[in-house]
Amino acid sequence: MVKKQVKIDRVGPAKKAKFAAVDRLAKEIEKNKTVMVVDLTGMPSHNLSQIRRDLRGKAKFKITKKTIIEKSLEKVGRKGFDKLVELVSKAQPAIIISNEDPFKLSRVILKHVRPAHAKAGKIPETDIVVLKGDTGLPPGPAIGELQKANLPARIEKGKIIISKDTVIAKAGEPIAKEAAEALLKLGMEPFEVKLNVLAALEDGLLYPQDALFLDEATVVSNITTAGGETMNLAVFISWPAKETIELLLGKANRQATAIAKEAGIETPDTVGLTLANAHAKASALAEKVGGTK
Repeated sequence: MVKKQVKIDRVGPAKKAKFAAVDRLAKEIEKNKTVMVVDLTGMPSHNLSQIRRDLRGKAKFKITKKTIIEKSLEKVGRKGFDKLVELVSKAQPAIIISNEDPFKLSRVILKHVRPAHAKAGKIPETDIVVLKGDTGLPPGPAIGELQKANLPARIEKGKIIISKDTVIAKAGEPIAKEAAEALLKLGMEPFEVKLNVLAALEDGLLYPQDALFLDEATVVSNITTAGGETMNLAVFISWPAKETIELLLGKANRQATAIAKEAGIETPDTVGLTLANAHAKASALAEKVGGTK
């Protein structure tokens, strides 16, 4: 007697739910041209809620398990998604999907950058400097707290002052507890609370973080400078184009006039210059001859 083989479904409910979640997110990604990967590490929930509110109607903010985001990106397999998967693997990730320009999304996010106090153990990207001058603090226990943080604090005219500019925390090194307390006492907020955008991909083109948050005034200035330098180069090498032809004709006319003047060729444009040049030479000669008498 041949036993009937029964196929056993070994995929449990948890895996089925995960597969379904991957499918749903992959379909959402496929409908949109822009995918932005963000890192939620250290992002307060209140600030995150404000950003999600402002993005409503422009984009969808998806917070889910790292593996679901990775598998969804891999499933869609669009050009450049492998780079996004690498970023997701190194972060506490979320993704923003949209048909909007990634720069428009970045401007919304940039509106929610807030200053923040230093905390012990946090690592600054640049040196934190306390400038010399009046701290605004009255004499009292505060001077001891500042001195514990190696700040040159002293009392002058009834106020606590810092006698010289001092680096209280170095870039790349964790902030000491005493330094964090001193910065809080001074009311300094050397950090920023912001959503850390890692990169965005639009139609196969990857935009790193630095490109997404360029200062608009700087960009306009750079474009203007580049345009001026390009025009100067084009005129210098006599490159004919709609934008340069008028300048090139003027340049050619000036050069031709200069050559005609030196060669003594009389034209309607040079006769006045030739006569003026001859008059100047005659006057110089007359002055020299007159001086020898």
